[in-house]
Amino acid sequence: MKIEYNLDLDDYINFNLIHMRNSPAVKRQRLLIRLLISIGLTLILFIITLSSNDISMAEKIIAPIIGGGAYFLVSPLLSGLGLRQQVKKMITEGKNEGLIGKNIVAISSEAITGENAAGEGKYFWNALDKLVVSPNYLFLYVGAVKAILIPRNSFNDEQQCDDFIDLIDQYYSEATGDSLPRFTWK
Repeated sequence: MKIEYNLDLDDYINFNLIHMRNSPAVKRQRLLIRLLISIGLTLILFIITLSSNDISMAEKIIAPIIGGGAYFLVSPLLSGLGLRQQVKKMITEGKNEGLIGKNIVAISSEAITGENAAGEGKYFWNALDKLVVSPNYLFLYVGAVKAILIPRNSFNDEQQCDDFIDLIDQYYSEATGDSLPRFTWK
């Protein structure tokens, strides 16, 4: 089976954002950073309010807690905006021949073959790490952070997409004797 489609910069930005939102390691790291900054902010605000004689002791305690809590709740929204810009800068930083434009992915019982303006790559089934299905994409991971991106709108309909996924499962199972790990990410 062969699929032809075009990828643009937004597709790669979306891949990176989806990956970072769903990676357990990244999620733990982001949570830890949010907690540390919230605690630090709470302590700084507490120290500042302690030196003020114009407010009550309850306000000196409650105001820093509200400030740190507000940061903890709002920071994911703020970091999401900044993250998109960081990923865009990262992708456009160097030479990315073949990243944008026409792509062809063909699957056979032997391998997955990807072709774009930069050349051709062939991945045997045992190189496949996992299949991720998101609302708009299929990601065929061939490494921890490397994947073949396939927009779901490149299929004629949902049935063709499902047939493609079934064929991937079949070929992977035949080649490795195992089931392909599959995840659904938003």
